[in-house]
Amino acid sequence: MDGDGTPTCGFGWTCLWQDAGWYGRKLQWSADGSKNLGDWSFRDKASSTCNNDEIGGMGLYDWRTGMPDPEIITALGYCLKNLHVYGYPYGGNWGDKADELVM
Repeated sequence: MDGDGTPTCGFGWTCLWQDAGWYGRKLQWSADGSKNLGDWSFRDKASSTCNNDEIGGMGLYDWRTGMPDPEIITALGYCLKNLHVYGYPYGGNWGDKADELVM
């Protein structure tokens, strides 16, 4: 079950959750490529991740105007329980900042 301390994200999938600790609304993808999180009404809402894709890392990007777009990576086979504890390059943390997922 999501949120019980162990993320539910099957092999071949990349997953995002709205709340830290793998709680709340969950999105998952198996097809590689770029995902505009706004297409799922999920911009600035991701708080935990899991990358069980078959190959490669997963990057979350925050689109910035006139500045480089910061990225946080979840390595293959890893999960990030709480994006709110990872420092953000422009101050604060990564919680609720992602606009795009690339896998």
